[in-house]
Amino acid sequence: MVHQPDTCLAICLENQENVKVIGKHGTRIHRKRHRNQSSSYKTSKYIHLDTSHCQLLKQSFELRGNGQETVFNYLSTLINQGSYKEFEACAVNIRHSQGSNVDMMCILDYLFASRFLHTADVYSAKTYIKSGLKLAQKTQYPKYFTLELFTCQTRMLIIKKKLGKLQNVLDDAKMIIEADPTCCTGRAAGWLYMNDVKNIMVQISMLNTYRSNYPLVYEHLYKHAKDSCQKSLDHFKRDQGKDGPFGIGFALCRLIILLLRCGDKGLYNECMTPDQENVELAGKYLHQLEDSDIPITAFLKVPLLLAKSDYYYRREHIQRALEYAQEAFQLTENNSILEYKEQAQNRVCFLAAKLDAEGK
Repeated sequence: MVHQPDTCLAICLENQENVKVIGKHGTRIHRKRHRNQSSSYKTSKYIHLDTSHCQLLKQSFELRGNGQETVFNYLSTLINQGSYKEFEACAVNIRHSQGSNVDMMCILDYLFASRFLHTADVYSAKTYIKSGLKLAQKTQYPKYFTLELFTCQTRMLIIKKKLGKLQNVLDDAKMIIEADPTCCTGRAAGWLYMNDVKNIMVQISMLNTYRSNYPLVYEHLYKHAKDSCQKSLDHFKRDQGKDGPFGIGFALCRLIILLLRCGDKGLYNECMTPDQENVELAGKYLHQLEDSDIPITAFLKVPLLLAKSDYYYRREHIQRALEYAQEAFQLTENNSILEYKEQAQNRVCFLAAKLDAEGK
């Protein structure tokens, strides 16, 4: 059972047991969660997230056994660090040496798609997504590999702003997860629900604030986004690879931005503002993430800076909020993280204008 509190999300590692599940999809670790009581309409108590297991990949690259998880961890870390040339050189070598391994080729298609989506190159990413979806049906785990490619496809559709098709793919992916939750847990489901959160936040930004039912629709979508954020965190916590800790960090940033109600694009709709309890909760999660052992790679640092910008804006420290937004924008340009350039730029423009107006 997924715990879904009413006003914010508790990230809780207590009351969980690791259970090894062996079936037709192989052996994987499943977290058995005890049943929780739903909370009343109050801000959830802050619960510390243990991240002592989250260490940056430092060992030399090698293939062990079938090598799939080792390859994924290594190459994924290179992408998240912005080491695109090193990633491509290594991935091409693996493709040449293991071209007959369908599972490995599907993993590489997923990783290449992710690499190009980091730089918002949807044309190149689409080629690998289409190739990967075809290969997925020939792999040992067609459902899981299909779900991984769906995470790339939904991410691409968010960048292209094709919301109708995006919703259809999200619905198809959720059906796969619900039909086989044991096989389809981990990073793939985590990223899928994270993209669902992004989709909902885009929908919120498109609402007509002058409609009489605006507050009701807003709160409905807002709760849906928090529920998906909780599911994303739950799935990332079950992942045994390096994408688990990275995904937890990313989802925490998204949760913080959600709690602060500044909007996905940093457009700062002042019609709905957070209460003080949620601002304080967002601050606690910020400090927890920065103090954790989760490596803050270049790609993770951008949403972290955006979250810090929103936090200090809600604390009415406009100058500091602007500085974090400017740092995020500079990072997107220096590391070609174009996927988040618009979000950073919107914050810079808004905060600079607000600061200028206050100075007059």
